[in-house]
Amino acid sequence: IRDAQESRGLGDVYKEAKELTISISNNGLTIKHNVGHSFLTWSGIYKWVNNQDFYLLYTAPNIFYIIPTRVIKDDEDKKLLQYLTRYTSPEV
Repeated sequence: IRDAQESRGLGDVYKEAKELTISISNNGLTIKHNVGHSFLTWSGIYKWVNNQDFYLLYTAPNIFYIIPTRVIKDDEDKKLLQYLTRYTSPEV
């Protein structure tokens, strides 16, 4: 059992992520920040949901990445939506 002061929650990781970079390609989506990175292939996205504030990219029924729309430029937002529509399925 770890001491509560030693454990770091997900909120702590987000506080440490000072800069977030999203790269979109034919192969998938790369999410980079100063505390790590992730690569999601389009086929690895189970489903997705979006609104004016964020995208939720599900990799399993209860596991998802949150991408705030404020970190995506307008042209990249359109590109992301095109790729998601082409290669994955939105929530039904």
